[in-house]
Amino acid sequence: MMAYRWNFAAVFENWEALAIGAAGTLRLFVICLVLGLSLGFVIALLRRSPLSPVLCFAVGFIEFFRNTPVLVQILWFYFALPMLVHIELSPMMAATLGISLNSAAYSSEIYRAGIQSIEPGQWEAARAIGMRPGQIMRRIIMPQAIRRVLPALTNRGIEIFKMTTLASVVAYVELLTQGKLIASLNFNPLETYTVIGALFFVMLYPMVLESFRDELRRRQQSLLETLPHADGYISSLREVQFHSTVYEACGHHLLHDIWRRLAGRLQLYLALHQSAHERTGPLRDAHDDYVRLALGDDLDAMIMEIESHMRRGVGRLEGFLNQRPSPL
Repeated sequence: MMAYRWNFAAVFENWEALAIGAAGTLRLFVICLVLGLSLGFVIALLRRSPLSPVLCFAVGFIEFFRNTPVLVQILWFYFALPMLVHIELSPMMAATLGISLNSAAYSSEIYRAGIQSIEPGQWEAARAIGMRPGQIMRRIIMPQAIRRVLPALTNRGIEIFKMTTLASVVAYVELLTQGKLIASLNFNPLETYTVIGALFFVMLYPMVLESFRDELRRRQQSLLETLPHADGYISSLREVQFHSTVYEACGHHLLHDIWRRLAGRLQLYLALHQSAHERTGPLRDAHDDYVRLALGDDLDAMIMEIESHMRRGVGRLEGFLNQRPSPL
């Protein structure tokens, strides 16, 4: 059996067709992303309505579009809907409706989960000072909810990008459609679809990488907010151990070592802090001095080391540990 001889020449000769397809993919992605996330937010608000008809509409919308395939929805909008309304839809319009409405159903549940994750005490406190429901939602609830659901929304955006390939079934000019055309003309599906997959990876991976970096930055910021408080040291230790593992996996051995040693310092603090409750009077004061002596110099040294590596461009730990925590 002869080995297959790869030949990408015919694919690269049609780079203009691939560029047109990539532009069509990006255009459809941006439109569906904006419409899907925006409509999903509206549906999430309707989902919280006290009016039964509005609530039933929102629940019905979500359940229908979540429990039917996107491909079937696109085909229905392209072939079936024109028979009902006597208006012919373009391939782009049918693909936009199918992908956007399906994404709206999923993103609405993401928004709803973020809203419900806010503590009830914040609603009660806002009402106690006379804020109206719209003001509470706009000024207090949504800023926190958006931050909490941002990773899930980013994943939703990634899924929307990959779903744009389904538009090829209605002959919308996107990357996969152009790939099918090139493969059929040159009888080289192996090379063509390999290039198509590589192009999707090149366009999509920066979004995935930025999502990961954003989540890492937010977790570090959350760590900064909890470190100065004694009751936050246990959760802080988990976060420090998480960042140590991440930097080890990414090959940042210097930062991994710093975060690992910081985890050791926090573990020491927790052990000392637990024993401090058994001491009173002069023994307690002596224990306080010992904790500060045990932790302070090492923490300051690690701060200086982190800042030094930040100046060299190794990692981004913005403002990390800019003040020494008060242990007790």
